Amino acid sequence: MIGPATGLSPTAEWALERMARTSSSEGKAIAEALKEIAENGDGAEADEHLIACAQEILGWAAWFISAMGGEPEIRDGDYAN
Repeated sequence: MIGPATGLSPTAEWALERMARTSSSEGKAIAEALKEIAENGDGAEADEHLIACAQEILGWAAWFISAMGGEPEIRDGDYAN
């Protein structure tokens, strides 16, 4: 569990908690990163901001995959379970 960040919407709290409880270390790491961002204040905890940050994380992950010679893809998966 990552513990609550102040000012999160119920949906954001739910999603971050699900990610934190997964057996995936990647899911836990992203939950921690988004929680840390949310704790920055000045509206950083707003859903719209966290969605934009998750998109940025996705973009950097795709960049890394490409830099390593791989093909970025979004896989269907059983995320957060």
